[in-house]
Amino acid sequence: ELPAPAPDQWMLDHYRRALNSYRPLRYAGRALVFHSPDQPSGRFLDVSLGWAELCTGPFANESVPGDHLGLFQDPGASQMAARINALLRDGAHGIDNPGSNA
Repeated sequence: ELPAPAPDQWMLDHYRRALNSYRPLRYAGRALVFHSPDQPSGRFLDVSLGWAELCTGPFANESVPGDHLGLFQDPGASQMAARINALLRDGAHGIDNPGSNA
């Protein structure tokens, strides 16, 4: 068995610099975050997964079946697609309460 190739150090340094210098901007539009029903929750865990502090406009989060990667397979993928299509069709008026978790 051959050993895995070592990653180029310059690329790792580039990623590290980008990560350390990135400062996300606030977003004033409507936002919807999908999450797994198995997402840890509780008194000290942020139900918005950190997005609410960046979104100053209406914000909602919705649970769809699947784990972190499984959300992108059915039935989660179909549910997300249907919800996004409905929001696009209706002008995203279904997201109307900042910080809600619809």
